[in-house]
Amino acid sequence: MGIDRPLIDRHVTDLTEETRALQLSKRRVMATILVVCAALVTVNVALGLLQLLGAKDATAALSTFDLDAERNAATWFASALLLTAAALLGVIGATSAPSESRRPWLGLAGLFVLMSLDETAAWHERLIQPLRSAFGTAGSVFHFAWVIPGIALVVLVAALYMPFLRRLPRVTRTGFVLAGATYVSGAIGLEMLMGVLLEPAGQGVVTGVTVLAEETLELLGVTLLIATLLGHLQHHRPTLSLVLEN
Repeated sequence: MGIDRPLIDRHVTDLTEETRALQLSKRRVMATILVVCAALVTVNVALGLLQLLGAKDATAALSTFDLDAERNAATWFASALLLTAAALLGVIGATSAPSESRRPWLGLAGLFVLMSLDETAAWHERLIQPLRSAFGTAGSVFHFAWVIPGIALVVLVAALYMPFLRRLPRVTRTGFVLAGATYVSGAIGLEMLMGVLLEPAGQGVVTGVTVLAEETLELLGVTLLIATLLGHLQHHRPTLSLVLEN
């Protein structure tokens, strides 16, 4: 039987035309994130200066970018960063080899989805007053009492994930540790410092700088994690395929 060569060529061409490659540049992704983070920090420095000068109209106009506020553009960006980290963790877990364990990656992905939701919904803020009243922590390092279960969660996750961390490649492991330490030092460490400073200093320059440092460290921590995950994908899964089936 003769083979219809043009028909085969057309079939190959059709398959080629249906295949599209999505190329992701780690450098461009990280550059974009860093530019947005730097812009947010700069705007918040400007907000602090405007508040000191009493420029209420300008302060109101820029309030949507206030890192210390809830349900605004800055909150959305922070939540999106956490969700991006969750997606990358999920991709790494879903594409792990049969010899590797997917559960740690997927467990972290689920945790970061919850962190992203909390960033938007501020669930942890609802724990402050009940826990402060229960433990009498007003004016102490536990003034913002949500840090009590927060510290417990950090210790639990660190203990559970220690074996997983040890199995990771050195560069990825170092990135995880640096990202985690940076994020926790801001989210919990400086939050505890704020509890001590707030009552004697009030809402002023010192507390404003502390809040800005806290939010900056949180953004930097998640950014470091995203860079680490992209680097891990680049070295261990440089090419990923997505096949859609009926």
